[in-house]
Amino acid sequence: MLNYPKFRFSQAEITDYLILLMTAAEVVHPDFRIASIEADPSDDRVLECALAGRAEVIVSGDGHLLSLGEFEKIPILRAQAFLDR
Repeated sequence: MLNYPKFRFSQAEITDYLILLMTAAEVVHPDFRIASIEADPSDDRVLECALAGRAEVIVSGDGHLLSLGEFEKIPILRAQAFLDR
């Protein structure tokens, strides 16, 4: 997704970001499945990872996720709303 044209990141910027992300991220492997978003079931993977990783917030620009508002008491916010908090 980082190579989407709307982001305008160079391959070097993407590589640098992924290296930084991997040093700070906690990789989770959910052992359960959620079926909450009928319109786009692939978005359910985000919810699964948020639960497995005990996320405090989900930051997304995805309309299906944002339409939930929150999931299992985890707020779902646009990036600017998250930064404004």
